[in-house]
Amino acid sequence: MTRPVQGTIPDRPFFKIGEVAEILGVAPSAIRYWQREFWPHIRPVITRTRQRAFTRRDLKILAAIRSMLRDQGYTIRGAKDHLASLLTAGEDIETVEDTADVKLAAVPDDSPNVLSTHRMEFRRIGEMAAEMAKLKYALDQERRHVEELKARSRIAEQAFKDQHARDFVRVREARTALATLVAEVVIEKEE
Repeated sequence: MTRPVQGTIPDRPFFKIGEVAEILGVAPSAIRYWQREFWPHIRPVITRTRQRAFTRRDLKILAAIRSMLRDQGYTIRGAKDHLASLLTAGEDIETVEDTADVKLAAVPDDSPNVLSTHRMEFRRIGEMAAEMAKLKYALDQERRHVEELKARSRIAEQAFKDQHARDFVRVREARTALATLVAEVVIEKEE
């Protein structure tokens, strides 16, 4: 499955693990393994849906790791040491890119600002999602309350109709009884 990294990498701030695997020509499981092994240097953003979102910087480092392990014959330990020495010596991430022989599309070098902006946006999206969940809960509560009031209203209306029907029957019985009584009185007077 190993193939050389070819062409330029798209000009986007984040990449899913499948896209990174395709760009580097390795399996996604290799990306996950390298993420664990080279942790301090590769820190993808984990989305709310628990997906990894790799930055361009992560992609450059992963390309360098791939190059060291697959092309240059480094061991994991050796690649860790070499990568750590490159990054802690104050060398720019572009040095790591040159090591990996990868060409990235030109992007302004404000990656930390872009990353912090994206993290803030993710945080705001999370806060908005939490607020929406609260509002949805409140709306559901109101809907339940309205349904309960409607049910009570239907019950009260039915009780009113039943009472009205009973009263109507009583009035009819009373009229019948009164008519019978009046008829009896009239018959007695005539006798």
